[in-house]
Amino acid sequence: MKTAIFDFLLNWGLPHSESTIKNRILGFISEQRPLVAAMLFPAVLACATLALTRFPDLGDVAVILIVVYLAVACMHVLNDLIDADRDRMKWPLRPLPTGLVSRGEAAIYALAMGITSLILAFYCFNWQLPLVIFLTLVLGSIYTAYTRDKVGYLTLIFIPALAPIGVWVAFSAQTVFSWTPWLLFLFVTLHQIGHIVATEIHLSEARPLLIKPKWESMLYGFSVIAMFIVGTFLYFVAHLHWIYLAILAACTAMALIAFIPFAKDPKSINNVKNAQIVMVTGSIFVSVGLLLGAL
Repeated sequence: MKTAIFDFLLNWGLPHSESTIKNRILGFISEQRPLVAAMLFPAVLACATLALTRFPDLGDVAVILIVVYLAVACMHVLNDLIDADRDRMKWPLRPLPTGLVSRGEAAIYALAMGITSLILAFYCFNWQLPLVIFLTLVLGSIYTAYTRDKVGYLTLIFIPALAPIGVWVAFSAQTVFSWTPWLLFLFVTLHQIGHIVATEIHLSEARPLLIKPKWESMLYGFSVIAMFIVGTFLYFVAHLHWIYLAILAACTAMALIAFIPFAKDPKSINNVKNAQIVMVTGSIFVSVGLLLGAL
């Protein structure tokens, strides 16, 4: 039961492919990858709080979370639409390969969420936020359609890092060229390196670099250490509470503990899963710590 719920929330596949109304609704929701989008919420609130130097108004909180959720969901549907043929082999139980959602429906679905996100961003904030969202969607589509397979998975790393820049310009566009938003950009970029290596290194067709997996796994350790350095610098630049630094140090220690067996045997499924879990949960805890430290 628990596995089925996570498969649904992460769009790894649905257990039933019969084209009933219930299954089709679940298919459309699953295409959004709700859990992935929702995991960004602490980071979004932290960025907004840092940009304003106070917690944002509740109305603005609701709108920015909706805007970010719709933009992320749109990107996920576009990804699945571009990857529809590929997913028949890799993710055959996803709604598009099973036929629960057609390509035409997925295109309209993505377009509706993307346009809604852009309109809300422009109407409720400013023109800079929809510009960042549009750039992210374009770069994400190019990544899925071309650079991922032709260049490598690590070409993704700068695209999610645009998220804190987008949130920052929504609340404080005039300070976007200060240190803090770009330290956040760098932090997310480094996190993506570790996440991609841990997620894809065991797949021979998805090698981030054309070197041995053991050396590729070293990128995980590099990203963890570099994130701690950048995160510590952020602590001083943004004048954060010590609780953020404590959480960052604890998450770094856990990631380094997971890195040791991962570096020794990067093909071990258990080592890969542990590295993935630590990287994902660590990012959530650090985001919460960042929010608490900024309050």
